[in-house]
Amino acid sequence: MLYKSAISVNPVCRVAALCMLAAPSAWPSNIDELAKQSDAVVVGSVAERLETGDSVSFNMSLERVVQGQNVPAVVQVTHPWTIKGLHGAGSSNHISAQVRGLWFLKRLGTYGWDVLVPNGQDGMFISLFWHAAQVLPKEFQYLPGTATVDAVAFEVAAGMSVNTGMSVNARSQIPFAIGALKTPTAQAVLLKLLDSPDQPVKSATLAALMMSGYSGSLSVLSRLWPAINMDPSRQYVIDALSTWFRDQRPESVRQLVAIANTNQGSPDLRGAIIEALTSMHTGEALPFLASLLQSQDFSERMRGVTGLAWFANGCPARTPDNTASLAYLIPSGAAAPYQTEATLAHMGLQGPRTTESMAELVTFWESWWSNHLELH
Repeated sequence: MLYKSAISVNPVCRVAALCMLAAPSAWPSNIDELAKQSDAVVVGSVAERLETGDSVSFNMSLERVVQGQNVPAVVQVTHPWTIKGLHGAGSSNHISAQVRGLWFLKRLGTYGWDVLVPNGQDGMFISLFWHAAQVLPKEFQYLPGTATVDAVAFEVAAGMSVNTGMSVNARSQIPFAIGALKTPTAQAVLLKLLDSPDQPVKSATLAALMMSGYSGSLSVLSRLWPAINMDPSRQYVIDALSTWFRDQRPESVRQLVAIANTNQGSPDLRGAIIEALTSMHTGEALPFLASLLQSQDFSERMRGVTGLAWFANGCPARTPDNTASLAYLIPSGAAAPYQTEATLAHMGLQGPRTTESMAELVTFWESWWSNHLELH
């Protein structure tokens, strides 16, 4: 049966809010790791708590168990803050406020429990849980036996959908946490979040789909971009497209080129697509990259140079994983039939860049492109 309401209490049964709208440079808290480290994952409610400068303690009423066994009906939680002093040295605050959340529990001895921190800075109560729904909406119900990480995806999506009091920034981080799972179920949950009435959530969801490798994300982009383009949250999509999207299938590359050519009035979208195509520099991307050599925009001409140079010299695709090490700049002679001493010398990595040297690079790669008609 589906989880349609709070179950009877049966004992057997990043991301920090961002100041600026941007897709994360790394995935947020890893749900899979949190689940592995937890002795139980549950939905429960807390009516009051005691916060001090060193810890927070509360009794949580169990509502349903996502993972784990022998969880008591009332869970006694004591959590020592990792970051101490946010509440003042020696302070002791008794707070009465009803919250319902998804909690990652860790046993402390026979009766006590601690919680893992899924949601930001450890020193604030709001970081200890994700908001949860008392009754799962129909679109987020799941079957018993569902893998824990997928069940968590349904739970946090449901919690966001019913907790309209969450800040837009906090709501917008949920899709990234779900997308980090990169499972088919997680992607299916993200597709449901595209129906959110909040534009920032839609933008973040599309960005998370791109980051998770969803094969239909460009079709979603084409459909939603007119609305996304009118909202500051489009930066989520721009960052995900330029930094994370690396679908090198020929049909995907052709789709990217088509979107770039039909959205000349959206320079940030076109720029993100150019960055993605330059980073991938597949054979299918070469005609578009070569066309950039004729662009009136200096930065586009340089991306054309870079893309052709990386292709000819057998450089790997640039991804978040190899950016810090600069491994994407290392040519591969064994897998680079077009590599020559001249192509290596014209990668644009040597010496200071001057107007003359940049013009010479463009001229070289224009000539190189015209001499390789088999790539056109």
